[in-house]
Amino acid sequence: MTTSFKTVRVIAAATDRPARVPTYNIATSKANDKHNQWPTLLQATGPAANHEYAEIAAGPTGAGPFTNGLKTVYIAGYTGPI
Repeated sequence: MTTSFKTVRVIAAATDRPARVPTYNIATSKANDKHNQWPTLLQATGPAANHEYAEIAAGPTGAGPFTNGLKTVYIAGYTGPI
């Protein structure tokens, strides 16, 4: 059985995008997601020519604790906004 994860492009939080790009906390360690409560995503390595990837903005706090009211996702190998 194969599991496929949604690929997203993570961008820096910007003041011109809050209405159209959701902002998430990004967990980088499965240890923070002990109960699999957060969606697991893959990070695109760069912008897609035809916008094939959804964009999300990285939350301002980096790795948890995630108590700022934003939703959280888990991205293994997360490298930062691109």
